[in-house]
Amino acid sequence: MKSKFIGFLLPLMVALAVFAGVAEAQHGIGRHSASTKYMPQFTVPDTIYVAYRTGGTACQLNLHWDQLALIQPGMEPCSFTVDCDVGDIKHNCFQWSPASAWLVHDLDIYAIDSHGNRIGSTSTVLKSVAEDTGDGNQHILYIGDSLTTATSYIGEIGNMIDADGGADRDHIGILGANPDEHEGRAGWTLEKYAGYGSNGYAFTVANTVTAVVGDTYTNNSKTFTVVEDRAAWDEVFCTGTGAPEASGDLTKASGTGDATVAFSAAAASGQNPFYDFTNSRLDFRTYAATYSQWWPDVVVITLGINDCLLAADNATTVVDVGTIATNLATIMDALTSTTYGFPHAKIIIAIEPPGGKIDGDASPSSVTFEWISAQNAMNDLARRIIAAYDGEAYDDNVSVCGANLWVDREYGYAAASVIRSVRDDAYGHKVTLQSDSIHPTTTGNNQMADAIYSQFRAFQPILENSVLASEIYYPDATDWLGGASADKWTAVKNASAPDGGSDAYAYHTAADGQWGNIQTDASPITSGAGTYTLSWYAKPYGAGSKFGIRLQCASPATSVYLQYTWSSGAPVYFGSAITTNYGNRLIGDGWYRFYLEVDLTAAQAADAWYVNMFPFEGVNTAGVGNYFWGLQVEQKADGPGGYLETTE
Repeated sequence: MKSKFIGFLLPLMVALAVFAGVAEAQHGIGRHSASTKYMPQFTVPDTIYVAYRTGGTACQLNLHWDQLALIQPGMEPCSFTVDCDVGDIKHNCFQWSPASAWLVHDLDIYAIDSHGNRIGSTSTVLKSVAEDTGDGNQHILYIGDSLTTATSYIGEIGNMIDADGGADRDHIGILGANPDEHEGRAGWTLEKYAGYGSNGYAFTVANTVTAVVGDTYTNNSKTFTVVEDRAAWDEVFCTGTGAPEASGDLTKASGTGDATVAFSAAAASGQNPFYDFTNSRLDFRTYAATYSQWWPDVVVITLGINDCLLAADNATTVVDVGTIATNLATIMDALTSTTYGFPHAKIIIAIEPPGGKIDGDASPSSVTFEWISAQNAMNDLARRIIAAYDGEAYDDNVSVCGANLWVDREYGYAAASVIRSVRDDAYGHKVTLQSDSIHPTTTGNNQMADAIYSQFRAFQPILENSVLASEIYYPDATDWLGGASADKWTAVKNASAPDGGSDAYAYHTAADGQWGNIQTDASPITSGAGTYTLSWYAKPYGAGSKFGIRLQCASPATSVYLQYTWSSGAPVYFGSAITTNYGNRLIGDGWYRFYLEVDLTAAQAADAWYVNMFPFEGVNTAGVGNYFWGLQVEQKADGPGGYLETTE
């Protein structure tokens, strides 16, 4: 039986929100007509993933009513109903814990006014995913604010990855401690990450230095304050009252760090490590090279609340959400750039919760119109993020995680017992109000972790093989097997792979008149019937090269192949035997990522199958072939997800 319920009566205070239908609305508090027609703008992604865990604490979806829609100002309270064939209705949310992996359920959501009229609706899809998807070490980069700095949700995601099998994790970042390194900075905004952050100086120091954040030092008659201790990466970042010497000593004026810090170089810099201060641009690849970081396989962005809070405080309660969204676009354009970014990485934009309830706070000064305006702006920002990036609208590798929907704004934040007035104290009357409406408790952070972890698992490939599995010229039996004519080809290891951290092989004929292929170990797809996406990287080696790829299984017989040649370094399609989607896109440095999709029945998926790569496909000239790097198989449509390597 489907669940139907009048889910939640929004308090009138929550109805103090923002104008709808204005493309670049600015948000503040003012008088609005109660007769204004209510048009809810839902902030729900098109798909909500929930990981099915067989051990440990289950990932439980809690779709909170007070986060479902952006409410217009001055309107009477409204309620919500849901229509779904699974899940439970609670007083403050719709709740679902999947009974198994790979379930799909439609969820319809309706907004209802006080007269019982439906005044808006939206639909989403609930999908449960397996806990052990993926393989190999996944390099994960977290970019965020104080929620990331605290590492609470990061640590819980890591705990679940470690416990559940499948893909492993290796965090990237110059802040935090192993295993929870990150790039989270308290108080930081999308605006700061879109630019240089704060002006200062990067001092090159020995990695044994102890420089504590907040310590002050002097050099060249100037004072420098430690902002970030990057000593593990041979660097300390400080703000200063002027320029330091080119090299020398920092002498401690206050604090608990080393009395003297020797530095071999100092350069004017911005605090944002992703910003190339010399060339005035965001450059994530320079960041990776400067701090010896892996190119990430997964990037998680958790930002936005500080932009809205600071704008509300500093602009007389007016928040320009359009500008905030533009700053996110600046970051995304650089992050996915084929020149300055990581275009192969899977990027998860996790929408931050807007903070706790606004109907009370143990620190009353923080419950202001500015706070209400900031929360309204957060809801509007969520709507804009979904419109711009959800459902692969921006890029095949970018998805939106509605983490804000999962967090309980009432019980997911710290609370304290306080008196409401001095008269109450005489009678011992106290009420429980939130004492921190910005930073979630362990409960709230774990709910965020459940949401992001589920999204992470949803985009892990089912099977991965890498051409780089062996240092020898012939793939070994654990990863690739030689085809029938494997002795007719050879390989050369002489190119940088698309991940920036490995070498790639070029496969070509050993002599004129010969050709061959390489293939994976025969293996069944264990996830059953569905649409599968094969993806791999390639670029030409030698003039006139061609290549092909084929998925085969024996019974029932299936053969799907795709063939390309090259023209001026760009791929040109010249043949296939497929009935579904296929394509390619430039990654950078001459590398293209190719993919094809195939629909398999349950019988086909359960049979032994393998993948052939034909490095030269009919070109029988010695020294002519192709670079190949990486192959993965995913159960998904609409193009491949982020490539997740197995060789590191």
